[in-house]
Amino acid sequence: MRIVVSAGFPPPLLALTTVAWCWRVHRLLVARSKLYELLINCIPPEVIIKSLTEELLPKLDNPLQHELSYWAAHYQHRLQSGQKDIFHLEAFVAKFMAVYKKWLVETFGG
Repeated sequence: MRIVVSAGFPPPLLALTTVAWCWRVHRLLVARSKLYELLINCIPPEVIIKSLTEELLPKLDNPLQHELSYWAAHYQHRLQSGQKDIFHLEAFVAKFMAVYKKWLVETFGG
C-alpha cells in the first residue's frame, strides 16, 4: 500500500484535515436538507435568511454581528436576482460557517 502525500501534509495530518473537511461538508448537507424542508413547506427564502440572522445575532460578538449582517444583506440581494433559492440559502450558511471558523481560529488560535 502506498501513501500519497498531498499539499505537503504528512499522512496523519492529511487524515485529520480530511476528517475535518468531511465533518464540515456533512454539517452543510444537514443544513441543506433543513433548508429544503423549509422551502418545500412554502417558507419564503427571505424569511429564512431573516430568521437565521435574528437567531444568530444575539449569540455572536460585535465584529461577527456586523459581518453576519453584511452577508445576510448580500445573500438577500442575490435571492432577488437569482432563480434557485436553495443555492443562495446554502451559500449564506456556508459563508457564515467559514466566517465563524475563521473568527474562532483568529481568536483562540488553532
